[in-house]
Amino acid sequence: MKHGLAATVIVWLAACAAPASGPPLAAPVPAADGADAARLAELYRRQDCFGLRDALAGMRGGATVDFYRAAAAVAFNRPDEAIGELRRFLDSHEAAADAERRQAAYELLGDAYVRTFRYGEAAEVYAALAGEASADSAGRDNAANVRGLWGALAGTPAQTVEAPGPVRVATTRDRANLVNVRVQSGGQSVDFVYDTGANLSTVTASTAREMGFRLLGDSVRVGSITGGSSWARVAVAPEIRIGGATVRNAAFLVFPDSALAFPQIDYQIRGIIGFPVIAGFGVTTLTRGGELVLGDTANAGAASEQNLCLRGLMPTVAAEHAGERLHFGFDTGAQATALYPPFHAARREAVEAGGEATTVQVGGAGGVRQVRAYTLSPLVLRIGGREATVPQVRVYVEPTSDDSDRVFGNIGQDVIRQFESMTLDFRRMQLRFD
Repeated sequence: MKHGLAATVIVWLAACAAPASGPPLAAPVPAADGADAARLAELYRRQDCFGLRDALAGMRGGATVDFYRAAAAVAFNRPDEAIGELRRFLDSHEAAADAERRQAAYELLGDAYVRTFRYGEAAEVYAALAGEASADSAGRDNAANVRGLWGALAGTPAQTVEAPGPVRVATTRDRANLVNVRVQSGGQSVDFVYDTGANLSTVTASTAREMGFRLLGDSVRVGSITGGSSWARVAVAPEIRIGGATVRNAAFLVFPDSALAFPQIDYQIRGIIGFPVIAGFGVTTLTRGGELVLGDTANAGAASEQNLCLRGLMPTVAAEHAGERLHFGFDTGAQATALYPPFHAARREAVEAGGEATTVQVGGAGGVRQVRAYTLSPLVLRIGGREATVPQVRVYVEPTSDDSDRVFGNIGQDVIRQFESMTLDFRRMQLRFD
């Protein structure tokens, strides 16, 4: 497997609990909006938040533009701005006449509420999507399940982060070579994986009990890349400490211990710190030496462009390859960079002529399956003004996860390790390497 079983299952568990449902909508375009609206719709369909942001610059308003501006605001972590624009769009005649885009607007609104920890309002949005607000039965079924996730958290106070200035924390590497941080709660001290690819923090049932997490509501269903499904509970950690920082009311998915156990390598994941906690610090820096700095320590530096956006609660980064800007997932829980079907489709001739065909076993807690791929070398990427070369990379011809048909690939530790430090700045929406 490309990333190793442990890293694959971490991404899988988090991605399957994301609030967005199914593939991106086509966002039908009113004829009166002409070429501009068609361009916006195509960028939105491809989930190219960077292209959408650029295309919207200077564009005049109206219901169509309101919708896409809201989509860009959600992507670039301005949820409060997006909520107002989405409400305006949903009150428009256009929303009433366009079921697919109305569904997309509700999903974006739910995402914005989750970002601001307004779980009760997110649950109300998904209740609407479980009814007439969804354009199809698949959307209604998914929304009913996601409603259970946020409904369980309704009434939970917003997550807060307290840190006495930048907090410096030593990290370790576990048996799967994943970055771990020590988390303290309920008199216990446990190593958790630190994973930007996890859009919700995750914990095993036994660890949740030991650390005094509060279980909420019924189980929610999550899917797997092999077509199966599993169930998880929702819990709130009243207080956890990471170094000198305190995080209150952090939400966690709770899985049976066996779902995060890998007996073939004698490896057990006990918990994962995911996006909401990581983003709560605003800025985090991980050094090559293993130090994690929570909080801002410097200005934006040379990387002034917003090269980071969010799809749901998953980071996406803009990277230049062969003179073209492409968008990639960004996952500190993945050991190796991988390229996905959109990259293969865009560069089919070069990949198949220069790559070696292979079959790869991929899997997670839902099982294992075989997918076709090519091994290609080298891959040169430019991110935030810095160049990285991956000597060998796998190009998957078939989807390996829910996200792998929506981005060109996923950037992993083999890129990150080429630099002295990596900074994720969720205020300026930048990924910086130094």
